[in-house]
Amino acid sequence: MKSNESSIELLVESVENYANTNIELSKLKMIHSASKWMSSIATIFIFCILIFFSIAMLSIAASIWIGNYVESLAYGFIFVGGFYFCAAFIFYLVFGAKIKAIFGDLVVSMLSK
Repeated sequence: MKSNESSIELLVESVENYANTNIELSKLKMIHSASKWMSSIATIFIFCILIFFSIAMLSIAASIWIGNYVESLAYGFIFVGGFYFCAAFIFYLVFGAKIKAIFGDLVVSMLSK
Protein backbone atom coordinates (compact mmCIF):
# COMPACT_ATOMS: atom_id res chain seq x y z
CA MET A 1 0.00 0.00 0.00
CA LYS A 2 2.85 2.32 0.83
CA SER A 3 4.44 1.78 -2.53
CA ASN A 4 1.22 2.87 -4.30
CA GLU A 5 0.98 5.99 -2.13
CA SER A 6 4.62 6.87 -2.70
CA SER A 7 4.20 6.25 -6.44
CA ILE A 8 1.19 8.56 -6.50
CA GLU A 9 3.08 11.18 -4.50
CA LEU A 10 6.02 10.94 -6.90
CA LEU A 11 3.64 11.25 -9.84
CA VAL A 12 1.93 14.31 -8.33
CA GLU A 13 5.31 15.87 -7.55
CA SER A 14 6.50 15.18 -11.11
CA VAL A 15 3.35 16.75 -12.56
CA GLU A 16 3.80 19.82 -10.32
CA ASN A 17 7.43 20.16 -11.39
CA TYR A 18 6.43 19.78 -15.04
CA ALA A 19 3.70 22.43 -14.70
CA ASN A 20 6.04 24.85 -12.90
CA THR A 21 8.71 24.32 -15.53
CA ASN A 22 6.20 24.95 -18.32
CA ILE A 23 4.99 28.12 -16.62
CA GLU A 24 8.56 29.35 -16.21
CA LEU A 25 9.34 28.50 -19.84
CA SER A 26 6.25 30.39 -21.00
CA LYS A 27 7.32 33.43 -18.97
CA LEU A 28 10.80 33.32 -20.47
CA LYS A 29 9.40 33.00 -24.00
CA MET A 30 7.12 35.97 -23.38
CA ILE A 31 10.00 38.05 -22.03
CA HIS A 32 12.14 37.08 -25.02
CA SER A 33 9.39 38.01 -27.46
CA ALA A 34 8.72 41.32 -25.71
CA SER A 35 12.41 42.22 -25.64
CA LYS A 36 12.78 41.47 -29.37
CA TRP A 37 9.69 43.54 -30.09
CA MET A 38 10.88 46.47 -27.96
CA SER A 39 14.37 46.42 -29.47
CA SER A 40 12.84 46.48 -32.95
CA ILE A 41 10.66 49.42 -32.00
CA ALA A 42 13.61 51.28 -30.46
CA THR A 43 15.73 50.73 -33.56
CA ILE A 44 12.96 51.91 -35.87
CA PHE A 45 12.31 54.93 -33.62
CA ILE A 46 15.96 56.00 -33.64
CA PHE A 47 16.19 55.49 -37.40
CA CYS A 48 13.04 57.60 -37.92
CA ILE A 49 14.43 60.40 -35.75
CA LEU A 50 17.65 60.47 -37.77
CA ILE A 51 15.74 60.49 -41.05
CA PHE A 52 13.44 63.24 -39.75
CA PHE A 53 16.32 65.53 -38.77
CA SER A 54 18.11 64.87 -42.06
CA ILE A 55 15.02 65.73 -44.08
CA ALA A 56 14.36 68.78 -41.89
CA MET A 57 17.87 70.14 -42.48
CA LEU A 58 17.66 69.47 -46.23
CA SER A 59 14.23 71.11 -46.34
CA ILE A 60 15.46 74.22 -44.57
CA ALA A 61 18.44 74.43 -46.91
CA ALA A 62 16.20 73.99 -49.97
CA SER A 63 13.76 76.60 -48.66
CA ILE A 64 16.53 79.13 -48.15
CA TRP A 65 18.04 78.37 -51.56
CA ILE A 66 14.67 78.70 -53.33
CA GLY A 67 13.91 81.80 -51.26
CA ASN A 68 17.15 83.43 -52.36
CA TYR A 69 16.40 82.47 -55.96
CA VAL A 70 12.92 84.08 -55.93
CA GLU A 71 14.16 86.87 -53.61
CA SER A 72 11.76 86.04 -50.77
CA LEU A 73 12.50 83.52 -48.03
CA ALA A 74 8.80 83.18 -47.28
CA TYR A 75 8.09 81.99 -50.82
CA GLY A 76 10.91 79.48 -50.54
CA PHE A 77 9.35 77.94 -47.45
CA ILE A 78 5.89 78.01 -49.04
CA PHE A 79 7.16 76.21 -52.15
CA VAL A 80 8.89 73.50 -50.12
CA GLY A 81 5.84 73.07 -47.86
CA GLY A 82 3.56 72.84 -50.88
CA PHE A 83 5.85 70.25 -52.45
CA TYR A 84 5.73 68.11 -49.30
CA PHE A 85 1.95 68.45 -49.09
CA CYS A 86 1.49 67.33 -52.71
CA ALA A 87 4.01 64.50 -52.33
CA ALA A 88 2.31 63.24 -49.15
CA PHE A 89 -1.13 63.40 -50.76
CA ILE A 90 0.00 61.48 -53.86
CA PHE A 91 1.90 58.96 -51.72
CA TYR A 92 -1.22 58.37 -49.61
CA LEU A 93 -3.42 57.88 -52.66
CA VAL A 94 -1.01 55.44 -54.30
CA PHE A 95 0.37 53.50 -51.34
CA GLY A 96 -2.11 54.06 -48.46
CA ALA A 97 -3.76 50.64 -48.50
CA LYS A 98 -0.47 48.81 -49.04
CA ILE A 99 1.15 50.55 -46.07
CA LYS A 100 -1.77 49.67 -43.79
CA ALA A 101 -1.56 46.03 -44.86
CA ILE A 102 2.23 45.88 -44.42
CA PHE A 103 2.15 47.40 -40.93
CA GLY A 104 -0.80 45.23 -39.91
CA ASP A 105 1.05 42.09 -41.02
CA LEU A 106 4.23 43.29 -39.30
CA VAL A 107 2.48 43.81 -35.96
CA VAL A 108 0.74 40.44 -36.17
CA SER A 109 3.97 38.63 -37.03
CA MET A 110 5.89 40.36 -34.22
CA LEU A 111 3.23 39.56 -31.63
CA SER A 112 2.80 35.96 -32.74
CA LYS A 113 6.46 35.03 -32.31
